[in-house]
Amino acid sequence: MDWRIVSIMPMILWAFYAVFGSLASRGQGENLTMVFEAGAMLVIGIFALSRMRAGEFQMASMSSMTFAALMGICSALGVLVQLYAFKVAPATEQGTVVMLGGLFPVLALIIFHLMSMVGIAGGSPASSRQWLGVVFAVLALWLVSTGGNVSANHDQGDVIATER
Repeated sequence: MDWRIVSIMPMILWAFYAVFGSLASRGQGENLTMVFEAGAMLVIGIFALSRMRAGEFQMASMSSMTFAALMGICSALGVLVQLYAFKVAPATEQGTVVMLGGLFPVLALIIFHLMSMVGIAGGSPASSRQWLGVVFAVLALWLVSTGGNVSANHDQGDVIATER
């Protein structure tokens, strides 16, 4: 299967993840929701473990296991904070919570680029097209986080930002 198609699948899954996370957190709070998510992660982890070949454990190094553990910690903390954001944000702003948190790939691209600049293995330089995407993402961050509705006054031909 083409890597681009596989790369789009998480976007679809994370969109539903955000919807279900919002509904659960608003109904039962972020802590209990996190417990249920951890249980689901455990089930998926056991499934992945059952599919492993014996030699795969030999491929692990201390640094790769450390990176994997740090990834899990960052993921769990990110989830917990996002679930809390779902809980405290107004019901009308749940999509905004998702959009703000969903810009993480932009920051990851910048980190990968910085890694390549200083010679850290695994870094990759960003292309001009990707930097243009970063510019648009920063614009999106501003548009999403300002919280104002933009309405057009057609009689005067101008655009006015109004508070919600």
